[in-house]
Amino acid sequence: MVFFILAYVVYFGWMGNHLFEGTLEGTSNFASFGDSVWSMWILITTANFPDVMLSAYASTPMSFFMFYIYLYLGLFLFMNLLLAIFYTSFQDDVDDDI
Repeated sequence: MVFFILAYVVYFGWMGNHLFEGTLEGTSNFASFGDSVWSMWILITTANFPDVMLSAYASTPMSFFMFYIYLYLGLFLFMNLLLAIFYTSFQDDVDDDI
C-alpha cells in the first residue's frame, strides 16, 4: 500500500510538472520533476498545502480539478486505507500477545 501511494504521488507529480509547464507556478513549485513530486508529497501530507495549491489555483483556476481529484483520492481514500491496514495489523499483533 505504501508503494501504491508513492506511485500515486509520483504520477501526479509528473502530471503537475507537465500541466504547469511555462507558468509562474511551474517555475516555483513544479520547476523540475523532483520539485513536482516534493510539492505533491507536501500536498498529500497537508504539511503546508496552501502554499502549493493556492498559488497554482490563482494562476490557473482549472487546476482546481487536478488538486481536488488528487486530494480526494489521496487523503480520503488511500491514506485512510493505509491507516486501516496499519491498525488491523497492530490489532492482530496485540491479539496474538494476549
